[in-house]
Amino acid sequence: MLVLLPAALSGQQTTFIMHFDSVQNGRGGRALNIEETPGGYLVCGYQTSPGPFHQFHTFLRSIDHQGHVLTDQEHWYGDPWENFPGFYWDQLTPLDEGTYIGSIDSRTAVGTLDKVTYWVRYDASGDTLAIKEVKRTTQPDSAFFGFNQCAQHGAQGAVTYVGTLMEQDDPKTQGWMVRCDGAGDTLWTKKVGPPDHFITLYSIDQYPFDGGMVVCGDEFYPGIPDDHLLIRTDSLGNIIWRLNFGGQGVTPPTVCTTPDSGMVTWTSRDLAPGPDTEVVLELRKWNAMGDPLWNTTIGPTPNHFLMAQNMEVMEDGSIICAAQHLGYAGLWKFSAQGDSLWLRHYLVFSSPGFGFTMPYDVEPTSDGGYVFCGFSQQGNADPTPNLSTWFVVKTDSLGCVVPGCHLVGVDEYEISLQNELVIWPNPVAGHLQLELELPPGYPLSGAVTARLLDLQGREVRHWPAELIGGKVYLSTTDLPAQGSYVLHLTDARRWLAGGKVVVE
Repeated sequence: MLVLLPAALSGQQTTFIMHFDSVQNGRGGRALNIEETPGGYLVCGYQTSPGPFHQFHTFLRSIDHQGHVLTDQEHWYGDPWENFPGFYWDQLTPLDEGTYIGSIDSRTAVGTLDKVTYWVRYDASGDTLAIKEVKRTTQPDSAFFGFNQCAQHGAQGAVTYVGTLMEQDDPKTQGWMVRCDGAGDTLWTKKVGPPDHFITLYSIDQYPFDGGMVVCGDEFYPGIPDDHLLIRTDSLGNIIWRLNFGGQGVTPPTVCTTPDSGMVTWTSRDLAPGPDTEVVLELRKWNAMGDPLWNTTIGPTPNHFLMAQNMEVMEDGSIICAAQHLGYAGLWKFSAQGDSLWLRHYLVFSSPGFGFTMPYDVEPTSDGGYVFCGFSQQGNADPTPNLSTWFVVKTDSLGCVVPGCHLVGVDEYEISLQNELVIWPNPVAGHLQLELELPPGYPLSGAVTARLLDLQGREVRHWPAELIGGKVYLSTTDLPAQGSYVLHLTDARRWLAGGKVVVE
């Protein structure tokens, strides 16, 4: 499903919402990473295969700047039983020449610990340009290892991976850092201990001010009250300093450098032990020596309904963050000082029985907007009930899929209904009508209102809409002067749908 929204209403910022139900063919999966390409976007994730064991395989799909699917590729790499591009967000690293470096973790046989991790280079269509083995284990060895993220290091295509490693003689998992050159050859490896602690590294970013890196992960050991681990290293992976922070973590932490030689972390944590505890999101700023500068907290909410995912830092120091929030995909925009600028919630599927919408990766785009991907569980009235479905949402600079959504008094956005909105005639000369078909049992909150904004964001008309037989109707001759406008439908809680209206 694809809904294309008018770019002209937001300058050059094209917006769209789309999911991959028709491409997945009933096979569930998750979109973990999205990168802008010269021709659109490259989306990376995993999905069940059609084989008898329903094992997972890596998929890469390219879409154009309007959200149309261009390529759909399943990657096997020999004959593995299953493989993953990692389990978390932002695994691909774009290089200056227009290629993308990632990794593949592969199990080679059913019921064994045989495992291979690969360095991989892709083009903008998701084709494999080169692949090289980084580490392999076969029985009776019992090594466990894998990469979670990588960052470019230097101008020759070198990258540094972070992940986890437990070799046969290791008592517990250790943090793992591996530097590969532009051909995939391993330059060095590092373990991050101590060996009697459970350590996993999840996130890495260049520290361009001295050629080093900043790394974030988790560390578990009795007596350590703070699970999250923040490390700054030199260019060879040697630790300059490390610290623990953040209490009892819920999801893997993310770290990014900032233009002023600092760094920010984005995490979620429990306020107390136990399965039903309240959870908060925390955005923290640190200076170059690891001293805390400020901390912005969101929440609390109960029962793990706050889950931090990826974030990115803009050139001006502002920050865009993704998180699962109360069943919605949430985007937060913060200033460089940690002040909340706006928050948007999105639902991809909303018919009864839906699970939740989980964003994984968010990226700024060249037109000044944002694009994010993830997965959403379809509801009972959706095309493939209960299917975990890839999605991509492209917004403008204010997080809107229809320009002006931030001006109608709500911050939850129902993006699954956009394809059901019909406005006619359009252009309109004297009598405007619209119809929005709702899924059976759709939970409206209060009355539905249609608001018409001019291109400067000023409300010029609003009308109460009627609900008749599961459809929202509007019929009016009360039109403004000739020109272009944006119509928004909202209930008391959320934005439902919208589109361009031209009055002649």
